[in-house]
Amino acid sequence: MMIPVFFVIDVSFPHYDRRLIETISSIGLHIVDAIEASGTLGFGRIGNMPYCHIFSHSGNQRLSNTIGRIKQAVAEGKVSAKIVGYILLLDSQKMVLAGKDVYKGIEDFIRFMGAVQPYIESISPFVIAVLNQHLPGAMPLEDIRKLLPIADAKLVTCDVTDKISVKNVFLELLKNLPDDEIVSAARQAVFSA
Repeated sequence: MMIPVFFVIDVSFPHYDRRLIETISSIGLHIVDAIEASGTLGFGRIGNMPYCHIFSHSGNQRLSNTIGRIKQAVAEGKVSAKIVGYILLLDSQKMVLAGKDVYKGIEDFIRFMGAVQPYIESISPFVIAVLNQHLPGAMPLEDIRKLLPIADAKLVTCDVTDKISVKNVFLELLKNLPDDEIVSAARQAVFSA
């Protein structure tokens, strides 16, 4: 059977992707690839039997190369897996009001979303996990939604150190996917985590 794979993308640099994997992974976090100033590829696993793989990319460089390498490995049969969906991480506390209607900190994320918009089919389905909503200075969810270039983007709040919160992000991603053997295995793995 093919293994379900989730891909977590963190365009900020506090490595929230690593913390998210550490919170839910049954084998901890493994750094697969680290290229200075270009990004880091991390790896984890959700559940035991069935289980899912989690790949993550932090940094905003070489993302297309990272996704391309994983897709190529799957296509060549080196990895018996199927990418089920993508989780994009957004730190809402970094959205500090810098001017009348300009928020500093979301600019990289908007640039990233604008850059991937032509390729949105290749990173679908996805959810945006909005982090740090419980902290002072966090931009409200609705304000974030108004700034994003993709109107129907699904936003989910998440505390990357809380296992239930992290599971809810994965379950939200899986909620509207057509049920097949791989999606069913992914749901089982997330529920059992």
